[in-house]
Amino acid sequence: MMLKYIPLLCTAHALLAPSRRPLRPTRLPSSIGDVAPTAGATTSGTKSNKPVKTLEFLYPAAAAATTVAWTACACAALGTHPRLDLPPLHTRLTIAQALVPLPVLWATCQSLASAAGVGWSRLESATYRRLNLGLATASAWLPAPPWVAPGFTG
Repeated sequence: MMLKYIPLLCTAHALLAPSRRPLRPTRLPSSIGDVAPTAGATTSGTKSNKPVKTLEFLYPAAAAATTVAWTACACAALGTHPRLDLPPLHTRLTIAQALVPLPVLWATCQSLASAAGVGWSRLESATYRRLNLGLATASAWLPAPPWVAPGFTG
């Protein structure tokens, strides 16, 4: 029962605990290339300042496709209960609760699309690399719940 609160406690501890050492910008290995920490920084390549139109289109398209798929899965999985006759209000609230993470997805994809509009120099910054890694991790994690769900529902 208490295990479900561990992520919340870890997050609260990370936000509220005082840091023992000051934060310093992380340097990348020289094989990848050095990226300036400022948002307006440019790299030495000539392509780095040109907008990346393909990614500028693909990030919102990925957000739209994920929204449609996520909503369809939530409605199909939570629309009915196999053993109980639940009131429609309960079903609608359960589906709405499953859709709560979607605004985070939209904001992330919008941010990455606007960075792609600036060019590779912005996408290579640490902030947008982290957003891309987070989006990739979340996208890789999305198939896990439906895959393991039959083990929980019997």
